[in-house]
Amino acid sequence: MFEIKTRILINASVEAVWSCLTNTRNYSIWNQFLRKIEGEFTESKKLNINLVAPDNEVMNFTPTCITVKKNQELRWVGIFGFSWIFRGEHYFILEEINKHQTQLIHGEKFTGILALIFKKKRGKITQEGFEMMNRNLSDYVVSKNIMS
Repeated sequence: MFEIKTRILINASVEAVWSCLTNTRNYSIWNQFLRKIEGEFTESKKLNINLVAPDNEVMNFTPTCITVKKNQELRWVGIFGFSWIFRGEHYFILEEINKHQTQLIHGEKFTGILALIFKKKRGKITQEGFEMMNRNLSDYVVSKNIMS
């Protein structure tokens, strides 16, 4: 098992960050990492995700949304084959610092027999993608002055 965990302080309310994060129609406007998400952020629902890593490798996958807590937490899990082969649990946790600042914790826990191979081959570039998305989200929310 290994985990990628990133953090960013966003100068916006948790409501504004959540609104942007869950409005998948606008992902292509601001998100250079997760370019497209189709489906609803509803527990047990499948998502179709198009990802473009910082090295321009394109991936498409269909995880299942497992946690949706408005203004707090969003999680989905993707499995390759069986969970003992490869499983990734992607998460976003929003922590209110004050009315105008939110800490976003964005990461993924990888498990299964292929997890360490993934870490060696794609771990660093995946972390770069998460960090890029964090900056993109922060810049977009702040520039749009999105209100709750």
